[in-house]
Amino acid sequence: MPQSILIDHSQKEFPEFLYVTLDLEGYSQTIFNHDIDIFSYRLYIPKGIRTHSREKPVPLVIMLHGCGQTPESFAKGTQMNELAEKENFIVLYPEMSNVADWFVFRTLLFNPYLFYFLTPLQVRLLRDSIQLNGSMLKKNVLQSYPNSLDWVSQHLKMNPFFRDYYEELNSTDCWNWFFDENQHREKGQPQIIIEIIHQVKSFLNNEYHIHIDEKKTYAAGFSAGAAMAGILGATYPDRFSKIAICSGVPYHAAKPRNKADLKHIFHDAVSVMEKGVEDPFACGDKAFEEMKKAFKEVGKRTMPVLILQGTDDSIVRRINGDQVFIQWAQTNFRIEGGHGRVPISFQNPIQAQENGREYKEYIYKDKSGYPLVQLRMIEGLEHKWSGGSDEGSYTDLLGPKATEHIWKFFK
Repeated sequence: MPQSILIDHSQKEFPEFLYVTLDLEGYSQTIFNHDIDIFSYRLYIPKGIRTHSREKPVPLVIMLHGCGQTPESFAKGTQMNELAEKENFIVLYPEMSNVADWFVFRTLLFNPYLFYFLTPLQVRLLRDSIQLNGSMLKKNVLQSYPNSLDWVSQHLKMNPFFRDYYEELNSTDCWNWFFDENQHREKGQPQIIIEIIHQVKSFLNNEYHIHIDEKKTYAAGFSAGAAMAGILGATYPDRFSKIAICSGVPYHAAKPRNKADLKHIFHDAVSVMEKGVEDPFACGDKAFEEMKKAFKEVGKRTMPVLILQGTDDSIVRRINGDQVFIQWAQTNFRIEGGHGRVPISFQNPIQAQENGREYKEYIYKDKSGYPLVQLRMIEGLEHKWSGGSDEGSYTDLLGPKATEHIWKFFK
């Protein structure tokens, strides 16, 4: 772990963010080192929290962006920071920047002879990772050596490790919900996010004497980020009080496969997004089984979930909204001692209209009558953040304001 944390206020694109720079290898971007994986994050602290009494713990909302988005574009599109100013909560934006294997990438780029010391399996796995993450890796090379564009490009072309993939390097910065290792407690990206949260809490306490309310820590996401928010709810129900899933898929939607079998993994992921899963009730049972790992430490508790889905979403189709609703109803049903399948109905939804779009609301209540799982199916909404700002990406100005609905549900 890095020895010190610095604050950089010089970021011009989004100056109100705290770009927390970890003093590691001299890099100027925000990085979190987990073995050879590197993740960035942005932290938003409202002025009211910075300047007023900090004796009372404050809520924390973790926002997980979708594919092709950045923390900056996600913040602008959702306007979550503006709401945080009004409601006094802190916002954390982890960034899935696909810079895994960066140190290995850099080493091999400038020391190609090391390529010949790798085993065939290491070569295949690393090449697969670079094929997926290459544009971000290249970006990091150019950030480290900004005046050497032509020279770096030549190395990419000439290095025997990279030349076959040079033209194919691409990245859309998606949270990897489709890998089995990212579906479990104390593994993969869920563990990394939890460790980032720990680091942020320590930083806030040490630098600003701000304490996070452990009972008011929430996760919300869009698209791939929504899938990861759902995974966090299943893997760390002891750390998150509630979650919100916008255009996401059920927990454990992708089939467990060897990570090297990328072709079939991505085929499965696309199939889920287009057609849904075979059995959302089974997904609910899997989430319950995963949550039991946490229950051994802290005891059982249900997980309140808000789901927002568009009827015209052509990327994550509407069936996924229905299935996420079923999955979490089944999971909570099992937590409360239920057996078999949860009795659930899509009949007689609550119908409402807001900001130019109609939507239907479906509710699953727990034994006490609390509306534990809520689905809002929004008419005409495509693969976008409902009621968002056009300053960001993947947003629709019309429809119920997802950001406000999420915070109202959380608080």
